Amino acid sequence: MKLKDMSDNQKEELVRIIEDGRTNELDPELLNDKEFLLYYDVIDEKDTLLRYVTDKELFKDKEFIIQYIIETGSPDYIFRYVDESLKSDRSFLIELMQRVHDDFEYDQIHQLFGGILQNVNPDFKNDREFVYNAVRIFPEDFQNASLELRNDKAFVLELLELMDEEFGWPEYYEKERIYKYRGETLIDDKDIFIAAVTNYENAGMPYDRHEEQTYLSSELSKDRSCILEAIKGCSDWFEYADDELKKKKDFIMQCLLINPYIYEFLTEEQLKDKDIYECRLRGLVNDTKDDSYIDVKAIEDFYDRRIAENSERISKSRIALLKRIIEKQDLLKTQQKELKLLGEIPFQQ
Repeated sequence: MKLKDMSDNQKEELVRIIEDGRTNELDPELLNDKEFLLYYDVIDEKDTLLRYVTDKELFKDKEFIIQYIIETGSPDYIFRYVDESLKSDRSFLIELMQRVHDDFEYDQIHQLFGGILQNVNPDFKNDREFVYNAVRIFPEDFQNASLELRNDKAFVLELLELMDEEFGWPEYYEKERIYKYRGETLIDDKDIFIAAVTNYENAGMPYDRHEEQTYLSSELSKDRSCILEAIKGCSDWFEYADDELKKKKDFIMQCLLINPYIYEFLTEEQLKDKDIYECRLRGLVNDTKDDSYIDVKAIEDFYDRRIAENSERISKSRIALLKRIIEKQDLLKTQQKELKLLGEIPFQQ
């Protein structure tokens, strides 16, 4: 008897038999019934009946395998038993990856699917379309692609763009996976680096804690434009800039105007410089990345110090600047989010 011919009571009894470990009581015909296998493995994720299948032709059935993975969310189970011929079937594997991409949420793919490139025909690791589909569902799998593809600048740029389209920020940030596993010939490539940090706001990427090394090569750490682009999303990049570059006042001022939070990496002497200090404040005014936080104490300290010094005339524009910052904080406290800046005029609602 097959599952389709059973009553609901009979189906419930089957579940009890299986959960009690009495699989020897099951009809062998039932154990080769696709509908039954799907029915049981969907309701109980802790075990699988696939190991009891005697009809090995079932593991050559492409549609059944894809349906099993989509409905049960258990690709690891089926791949233990799938016929070896399918593991080398390019069209089948690409279709499978596309179906997984369309039917699963990313969290499910990440937890259940893993990297398909680890266990396939080695030729597929150098297949652009194949690797593209594999990385689209599991970016970490790029480490298993061929060295030729990992050193292919155009392909790596394509994957970095794909990561933006598929995942974006802030929920996921998968560009890091692609950048981390780029080939040796691309280590110092400026275009690859800029593409990797664009739209990036994750503080973890500048330093790989597992490998205990920075993602920023020695050559790129000396490049102003690379650092200026990177700190737009994450101030931590400034820490790994070249030491000589971090001593340049004009560079520090540029950075502060882009991301005022790099101040934590400045020396006490640098922070005492009035031009650097003011750039930090201007950066806070212009900052749109995090309107929930303004360093009011720094603003007030600066305001009081400038008046106390009385060593030079405090221009109207500088006073207006400080008023705008303080007013912005007051507006945020009262949840008035609509702010407008008109030249040197204070923020207005």
